[in-house]
Amino acid sequence: MYYSILSKYRLVGDEKADVFIENTPQNEVFELLKSIQNNEDFSRTYPTNYFISFPNWADKTKIKTAQIFFQKNFRVILSLLGSLSLPYCYAAADGAKVLIHSQRLAKDTKKRLAETAKFVLEIMENNAFEDDGNGFALCYQVRLMHAHIRSKAQKSLHWHLDWGLPINQEDMAGTNLSFSLIILRGMEKLQYKVTDTEADAFLHYWNIVGYLLGLKEELLPKNRKEAFWLDKCIVDRQFRTSEEGKLLTKNLLACLSETIPKNIPDGFLGSYLRFLLGDKIANMIKIPTSNWTTNLLTPLPLISWWQDTTQNITPETMKEMIAQETDSLGIGVFLG
Repeated sequence: MYYSILSKYRLVGDEKADVFIENTPQNEVFELLKSIQNNEDFSRTYPTNYFISFPNWADKTKIKTAQIFFQKNFRVILSLLGSLSLPYCYAAADGAKVLIHSQRLAKDTKKRLAETAKFVLEIMENNAFEDDGNGFALCYQVRLMHAHIRSKAQKSLHWHLDWGLPINQEDMAGTNLSFSLIILRGMEKLQYKVTDTEADAFLHYWNIVGYLLGLKEELLPKNRKEAFWLDKCIVDRQFRTSEEGKLLTKNLLACLSETIPKNIPDGFLGSYLRFLLGDKIANMIKIPTSNWTTNLLTPLPLISWWQDTTQNITPETMKEMIAQETDSLGIGVFLG
């Protein structure tokens, strides 16, 4: 099913956002972004009604289940975002090129990781899609940011369309899976208990987010089986060694090395990432080979260590911790 459609979606971006960016002066876009900081701003602003609407298939029960699941597990989910989801995406060779081209993760990696964590924390809040939340505003900002990057990259002499459109539908689908299916895989590898109901709700929630970010419904898997096959197709088509993927991974490892406790032995970070990614993907992006620290990777002690070191952190304190590292999402890119 997915093999037959991914080729065409490699040349499709986000038509509505792309047209808006091409026809609107950059200073007007910047002013619009500054004026939309929450859902109330979003609902009052004309262009947003054209860009984003809540899907009619969204299930309120699944939304609530997913939010509770995230609040219960946010610490390990955010950890897996940096140690599994991002390096997993770096193995997509052509998709990694746009990250280097835009310098979104090739430059100031710590700040960009903080932006991503901030987005996830806020999009998963209980009121994200309520009047007093900011989920719609966040998605609108990200769509404009992506359209801006797509426009600049396409006009560059260094971009080749045989890589696909920058931030195309296939790469967006793969990224969305990295926030949902791949996170669930990581949790299960660490032997966290995830019920079928929780997994289904979490996938559904990120389908909603993907839809709001401009992802075509055809690329939103309805269940875990479909998610598995979509991921497999993308991996088969896109995952291979690239200089961009290796550079992004090198920067990520340097950033993560600064954040782990000083008493963690040398080599543990590489062993841990290999444990999560598997050797095939780890080799593609040049994760260091495992050493004796592999013996420390028994899942249950890892869970105990992680919970002990993060037990006093709440989603609110986590947001406060990363606030100093971030600009407002969607605005920083326009400032270069």
